[in-house]
Amino acid sequence: MFSDPLEAWLWQTPLPPSKEPLAYSHTAVLDDVQQFAAFGGTADPRLVPFWRDTAISAANQGLPHTAGATTPLTNPFRYERRTIAIAALALIAIRHDDAAAVDVLRQLTYHTLSEVRELAVHYLGRVFTEVGRPFPDAILNDMTLIARQDDTFAPRFQARRILQVAGEPAPLDNPDGVYDLKVTPLRNRRVYRTIAIRSEQTLRDLQRFIQHAFQWDNGHLFSFYMNGHKYDGRYRFSCAHEQDRPPWAFEAIIGQLGLVVGHHFLYHYDYAADHLFDIEVIAIRPQVQAGNYPRQIDNHGKAPAQYAA
Repeated sequence: MFSDPLEAWLWQTPLPPSKEPLAYSHTAVLDDVQQFAAFGGTADPRLVPFWRDTAISAANQGLPHTAGATTPLTNPFRYERRTIAIAALALIAIRHDDAAAVDVLRQLTYHTLSEVRELAVHYLGRVFTEVGRPFPDAILNDMTLIARQDDTFAPRFQARRILQVAGEPAPLDNPDGVYDLKVTPLRNRRVYRTIAIRSEQTLRDLQRFIQHAFQWDNGHLFSFYMNGHKYDGRYRFSCAHEQDRPPWAFEAIIGQLGLVVGHHFLYHYDYAADHLFDIEVIAIRPQVQAGNYPRQIDNHGKAPAQYAA
């Protein structure tokens, strides 16, 4: 599950920046993740170049290398360092309204790695939502471009959430078209149902039809996790009965989620029984046959029993 250093830092009492000259070497801090996280919580504006360089350095370790190039040593905490560095930039921007930190976050939203773009978009949004600042037009323009043009799901989704929080409409992809979704229970991957659903329909519509396609009743709580990771609240849509866990599935319009072919997300049904389904986007079709949707267009295997005998 996603571990958010910013959430912990925001609960801490802010400390005044040290008046001592900065003399931290990159390697000394990077060797220990806990020390690194504590360092991030200082929110010292003088560290913006350090966090920028650290985010880029950690990200570049995940890039492919050209033939003949020497492969650098892989640090097992690369993802943690990257997350802490980008979150630390957000904390500086939140605590000090620091334009340089915001500019670095904006630059990172166009990084080569989609994982970096995802984190940068997420934390850039937090810079404004955590303190109730209005989003500048330049940021909203960036988010609109990312929401429409990024070729991977996570940055597209995060940018669309920012637009919605800002009161701007999220783009509707593939209007009047359909998404073909392959739904597979994780306890029996030999079984699946493929469901076609219109762009204008919702995750709630999809949930109802999944229950119908597997011939299960529909009397339990559920959630969708759009990045495929259970309990990651950044990507969760809950059922309407969970009034304290917005956003809700009935609000999530399929064509506004930023889905791309090949993306997988997770459906979690009946929390006590812990039924998990993988959902893969196998096609996005601009033209559809007339008739009712969602509809089942393929199936394989006998549906598993909902309740143990």
